[in-house]
Amino acid sequence: MPYLIGLSLDEAKDRLEERGLDYDVDEEGVGEVVVESNWTVCDQWPYSGEQAGFVQIEVEHVCDDAD
Repeated sequence: MPYLIGLSLDEAKDRLEERGLDYDVDEEGVGEVVVESNWTVCDQWPYSGEQAGFVQIEVEHVCDDAD
């Protein structure tokens, strides 16, 4: 699994698609994703280095480091 945290959503999706991985985007209820480059990956499951065929990525306009 690639490390996606901190990438824009469009960059993260490109990396996942290059590896043939399925994904789901969770925008944490802060609005619909319209321009993918304006959204940042704040969290992912599974984490980088773990084996999986599917990844859940959480995106926000600005990540809250307090979590």
